[in-house]
Parts: sequence; C-alpha cells; structure tokens
Amino acid sequence: MSKYLDTISYFTSLAQSNLMLRHNGFDDGVQRKAFISISDEEELIADIINNLADKFAVQVGFTNTSGSNDGAVNNTYTHSLRFYVKATIVYGEQSVKENSYDQAFAIAQQWQQKIMYDATVNDGCGALGFVDLGSFTCTKLPPLYDNHFGFQLTFTEQAPDASYLLPDYQNWD
Repeated sequence: MSKYLDTISYFTSLAQSNLMLRHNGFDDGVQRKAFISISDEEELIADIINNLADKFAVQVGFTNTSGSNDGAVNNTYTHSLRFYVKATIVYGEQSVKENSYDQAFAIAQQWQQKIMYDATVNDGCGALGFVDLGSFTCTKLPPLYDNHFGFQLTFTEQAPDASYLLPDYQNWD
C-alpha cells in the first residue's frame, strides 16, 4: 500500500476499536460508518445524510512537506482529523450543543492518547512513522449541518529516514 492508504487504514482501525465511535456499528438497525476521508465539505454533508453514524471521525487533511534542517533533509506529514457528534435535540439548546462538543472533545482526546501511545510504545506508529508528540492541537469547530458539533485534531510526523529520497527505479525508464 501507499503511505496515504496505510494512514487511512490506521485511522479506520482506530475508529473500529474506539468504543465511542463503533465504526461499521449499527444505529437503529442500519449499519453506519464512523470514519471517512474526504476531499471537500460537500462530500461530508452527503455522507452525513446517507450513512454516517451520530458520532464520527473525518480525515480532512493529509499534507506532505519536505525541507532541510541543518543540512539534513526531512519529510514531514501533517494530519488533520475532525470529530463530530450529532446533537439529538433541536439545534440551539445550549446544554445539548455543549454536551455534543464535550463528547467530540473526549473522542479527539482518546485518539490523541492512542496515537501518542502507539508512537511511544512501538517506537513509531506503524503507518504513522514517528509522531511529533509536541505537535498536537485540538480546535473547536463551528457547527456542521446545523446539528453536528466537533473538534479538529492536527499533528505532525517525521519520516524515520531519508529513504524516501531514493527513487523506485521500477517506475522509471
């Protein structure tokens, strides 16, 4: 697989094992997804309408940058994940909205803890390489689709070595 697909696979596994999300679990007898990777907000709205669970995670960003630091070339990936919880009562009722935000924040914190644990215990997080433990930020988001409230978790990782600089000669004449 590619780095991008490996990352999606890792995040999908987190959604499947997180008890608050239950990826591919059932809501009212209907199987619902709790993790998706999207390209734009319209795609997200369509998934909310069609088959997302009431609590879900969304990969909204995957950025790769290369640069040099003190003469050493490094490769950095930035990941952005959003966590949303659907309010179950009419939009605008403060306690319901804040409860949804609180649940979304709890899920974001659980994912951050799990990613940090995997990165620390496994000397690299499998698909995620070497996570920068000091790079995590969690930001409150405006409401989505009137009744989904959430947080965005962003963090970076470094490629473990410069082997990515070597071209795969099978791809070239």
